[in-house]
Amino acid sequence: MHGSFPNTTRDRFRRSLIAHYIVGEAAKVAEFYHPVLRMDGTEVKLGISEGGSQCGVWVERDGSPVIELVEAGA
Repeated sequence: MHGSFPNTTRDRFRRSLIAHYIVGEAAKVAEFYHPVLRMDGTEVKLGISEGGSQCGVWVERDGSPVIELVEAGA
């Protein structure tokens, strides 16, 4: 895991790629991570884990959209 300072350029945006790894023996995963895909792009059929949640939500702070982390179990 790593981070970086905010993008301060006015003429371009920053790209990112986010991946969540799931153990091969998993039977369920939170609905926010569906569809689950293999490295070759095919879909893995998993059940939906009750009580699972997303990592963050978009909120507005000081007039700008930002991601706010969601606490586990919230």
